[in-house]
Amino acid sequence: MVKVATPVAGGPYKITFNDGDLVTLHNVLIGEVWVCSGQSNMEMPLRGNSSPILNANDIIVDADNPQLRLFTVGRAAALSPQTDCKGHWSESTSESARDFSAIAFQFGEMLQKKLHVPIGLIVSSVGGTMIESWMGKNSLAGFPEVKIPVSIDTVKQPYKLPTTLFNGMIVPLLNLDIKGFIWYQGESNRHEPKL
Repeated sequence: MVKVATPVAGGPYKITFNDGDLVTLHNVLIGEVWVCSGQSNMEMPLRGNSSPILNANDIIVDADNPQLRLFTVGRAAALSPQTDCKGHWSESTSESARDFSAIAFQFGEMLQKKLHVPIGLIVSSVGGTMIESWMGKNSLAGFPEVKIPVSIDTVKQPYKLPTTLFNGMIVPLLNLDIKGFIWYQGESNRHEPKL
């Protein structure tokens, strides 16, 4: 992990690191990073799936914006906190935006136009999950009726179990300097409103 004193919002900048091997990162922007998480409604891409997205074609055609960067966290379920995740940053283009979260994209585009700073969006979402999957062990300690699994080795859908998505898809983001977080939970907990 490297901590860098950042300049004012803008860019693109380049950052050079040297720990014996010289590495230079190009086309780096400084701005705000937002995490966008939740269930299928957050996961739904701009191109739509079984349901269309209102004005999607126009949004996708106009999606070229080098001041907007997109990252989708790869699905990962784990019982212990992870230090890394799969995914890569992309500039917003018609091609990259069409498969990116429709809600996250429109939120980020609105922020970028209003604040006039680069915006980075990290989508970490899995459809059909309950809130317990996205909560850490400490957060669930007050809910004895929620059983945290001791193994997920033989489970077909481990991402539906308590703590697994928090450990695999949120913990790897905790050391980032995040400006904010938006959440779209959906309906998987609708049968247990008191819990």
